[in-house]
Amino acid sequence: MAFLFNTPRKRSPRSGLPVGTVILTLEGALPVEYLEPGDRIVTRAGARVLKRIDTPAPHSFALEFEGPEVIYADGQPLRSDTCEPYQA
Repeated sequence: MAFLFNTPRKRSPRSGLPVGTVILTLEGALPVEYLEPGDRIVTRAGARVLKRIDTPAPHSFALEFEGPEVIYADGQPLRSDTCEPYQA
């Protein structure tokens, strides 16, 4: 499945995902601001239940799972700056 998006935005997992970042879920691709706890997010390891959403800064969202995950944001795998799986 391929998605076309505007110019990629630089993201830092520590500061959260910006409004409008498209996250792949089992129900389809959704902007991060529409996600809710309990949604099933597509990760490299398969579908994982979203446990919590935090807003560490205005207009940014951090996603929390049971453990570290590589998620797909704007159609690309997202990892932390240290190349470890992104634990939102």
